[in-house]
Amino acid sequence: MIGNKCFETEKVQGVKLVGIEPTLDLRVEGEHNFIADGIVVHNTGVQRSGATPFLANTTTSPAGKAVHGKQEQKKPLPLIVASHGVSYVATAGAANLFDLHKKVKKALSMPGVSFIHAYSVCPVGWYSKSDSAIELSKLAVQSRAFPLYEIENGILSFSQKISKEEAKPIKEYLQLQGRFKHLSEQEIAQIQKYVDARYDFLLGIEGKKCFDVLY
Repeated sequence: MIGNKCFETEKVQGVKLVGIEPTLDLRVEGEHNFIADGIVVHNTGVQRSGATPFLANTTTSPAGKAVHGKQEQKKPLPLIVASHGVSYVATAGAANLFDLHKKVKKALSMPGVSFIHAYSVCPVGWYSKSDSAIELSKLAVQSRAFPLYEIENGILSFSQKISKEEAKPIKEYLQLQGRFKHLSEQEIAQIQKYVDARYDFLLGIEGKKCFDVLY
């Protein structure tokens, strides 16, 4: 992308403290299209965010003896966006490039706002090996930690449905990431229970008109 008409880089000349400034534009309105991954806050030293997984070790939610990482569950970003009345919301990742390609084409063709939550590995922040990115992307789907689905005109449908019987244990997914190396078996079981509950919730609303469409 560097050098094309839509993207350019400039060398930082200096840094000046100017006080508190407003955050970047986080609106979801009619003139916006998004392809995003908000699992951690980027370019800030790997800080925790609302989309950071439960008990993850980050610079602002360190795993210590008393507190084992982030204490809040990960917010369901695609569902939050869908509740804003967006006409097309989807999740996708490098584990299934055909699915990703199809969803990007659909997002670009849809009227109004489109949003794709694209799974993207961050080796620095996740303390994972850079050559394990595809394996992690596959395990995220197979363990049901990152379900693949679309919400089109307020109706959710799965792109790839993983039954509880065929799902990989969440432990296989977590153990490839150093940000979870501090977890006990009890905590892993707690995460497994939450992942299963969230997936069951999505199964429960599949095919139903659950979101109004405004954009």
